[in-house]
Amino acid sequence: MNLILDDTEEIHSTTKSRKQLGRIMLKGDNITLLQSVSN
Repeated sequence: MNLILDDTEEIHSTTKSRKQLGRIMLKGDNITLLQSVSN
């Protein structure tokens, strides 16, 4: 499975810091969680 995601962010779970990633591709058969977060 390959997923293309636009406007993505990496959010560190403990510090809540955000890093803009833009467009990414997730590859693999073991993608287990995609989660939408509020601003």
